[in-house]
Amino acid sequence: MSLEIDKMKDKHWRLKVNGIRCGQTPTVIEPFKEILSNFDNIIEIGSNQGGFTVFLYFTKKEKANLVSYDISNHFGGVKKRYPSIDFRIGDCFSKEIHQEIKDLIQLPGKTLLLCDGGNKIKEFNTFSPYLKRGDVIMLHDYGRDKNHWEKIAINKLGWRSGHESSFSPIENSISAN
Repeated sequence: MSLEIDKMKDKHWRLKVNGIRCGQTPTVIEPFKEILSNFDNIIEIGSNQGGFTVFLYFTKKEKANLVSYDISNHFGGVKKRYPSIDFRIGDCFSKEIHQEIKDLIQLPGKTLLLCDGGNKIKEFNTFSPYLKRGDVIMLHDYGRDKNHWEKIAINKLGWRSGHESSFSPIENSISAN
């Protein structure tokens, strides 16, 4: 797997995996290598172009399952290049895909659910009730609040993408689940 750092026009840095730009800062590489070693099932909501999915695939445990969902086929070329990666087109809130994700979460072993689709907060609140003990759910573009986001993402990392998820809209799901 080839990892590159791509400097964008607005002076922030993005990770490129095998030449595919990701919506991730390069600082995810080392933490995710450690994180992924703990999971048997990985579900990604929001593949976009599929670059981070390729990273997940080549970094996960050998026998771990990986399924990535997106509502469109932005990842089409990547799917052709890596046919062994399970990319699926569908809306995670539709009855059929919702049930698929629920069933995947219930597979034996620890599940990591990555919420990075178009409505991260709704994804978190919808799927967190299905998590088993030891499972983990993560939100992309998260900051406890806007000030935390600016301090970490903008000032420390130079990340210019927007603050899309925070604690207060998911607080009840965290408490309940």
